[in-house]
Amino acid sequence: MTAQQVMTTEQIREQRKPQQAPETQVGLATTGGFELTMRIANMLANSTMVPESFRIAVADKKAAKLPDGSYPLVANPNGLSNCVIALNMANRMGADPLMIMQNLYLIEGRPSWSSQFIIAAINGCGRYSPLRFDIKDEGEIEVEYTTKKWDNNLKPKGGWATTEHKIKVRNLVCVAWAIEKGTNQRLESSPISMELAVKEGWYQKSGSKWQTMPDQMLRYRAASFFGRIYAPELLMGLRSAEEEQEVIDVTPIKPEVEPTTVEQVAAKATAKKTESKSEKAAEAKSTETERDFMPVESINSIIAEFNAAQSQDDLEDLYNTRVMPHYSSIRSEDLDQLNHAHEENTHRLSQQPEQQESKQQDAGDDDLFSAE
Repeated sequence: MTAQQVMTTEQIREQRKPQQAPETQVGLATTGGFELTMRIANMLANSTMVPESFRIAVADKKAAKLPDGSYPLVANPNGLSNCVIALNMANRMGADPLMIMQNLYLIEGRPSWSSQFIIAAINGCGRYSPLRFDIKDEGEIEVEYTTKKWDNNLKPKGGWATTEHKIKVRNLVCVAWAIEKGTNQRLESSPISMELAVKEGWYQKSGSKWQTMPDQMLRYRAASFFGRIYAPELLMGLRSAEEEQEVIDVTPIKPEVEPTTVEQVAAKATAKKTESKSEKAAEAKSTETERDFMPVESINSIIAEFNAAQSQDDLEDLYNTRVMPHYSSIRSEDLDQLNHAHEENTHRLSQQPEQQESKQQDAGDDDLFSAE
């Protein structure tokens, strides 16, 4: 195929879009387009096939269950608006709106793509061969990393207190690559290694999948880096969901300044009394704060769904839809249970082909004995 025969991403997007008048196209720039967008968004927001963040009503898991075992529904004021934004993104990308919604995750208010979608977008853009991955095992190494914590006791006005750590890991290195069809040039991502995962803080994060699924996480991160370098227009500036979860907040705590005048001493004493009252009020509301976490019943339900998964793809879809969107509302101990259940079922599903082959071999032996 010559360079003249290769279509650009923009040409493919335009070819996918239906040829319609501006007033009958999904969009936010015209009155007719906006009205059409709102009608489609309202239809999607009332569907149970879209993720909860796009629904007009969601289950209230803080309330008591109904007689049929389900939770009562409450209005979601952001559902319709999220649908409109997803429709606008789908229109700009020339993609199916439902596919965009099912692969777009909202983590702490920030939209991000699933890693599977990033790989699919790169493979389907028409500019590259299917994305492939080279993994090299460099053996076990000892990695040093530094953690920082703001210390108000450091003079003169507080500062960063650093702590050095060491950890041994099996250093796998992954590179995502593809052949550019217009030039037949091999394009490669930046190398992603377990050493990098440790130094960036991805590996040590609570509930990190880097500790249980390093091969998969290396491929996901390498694909994201490849897309960010060679096809940023496909990702629209968004990171993968796994990257958003691993963002570390390094905002320092405002250092406390010691009072130097009588007025400042009096003000500090008054502030301490107010703070004491606030702490008592916070203790009284601790029970209400506890309700903000995902209930134990929901955790057990997710684990049961993991155990019932019939394939690795089904298991990953369950984790991406049931766990990742609610990451910040799951207790650390519950998150450990979910990750442990996910790891056990990953191992279980990986053994299925061997078990099926063994059963087929046994059946063949039985037939042979019957024939004799």
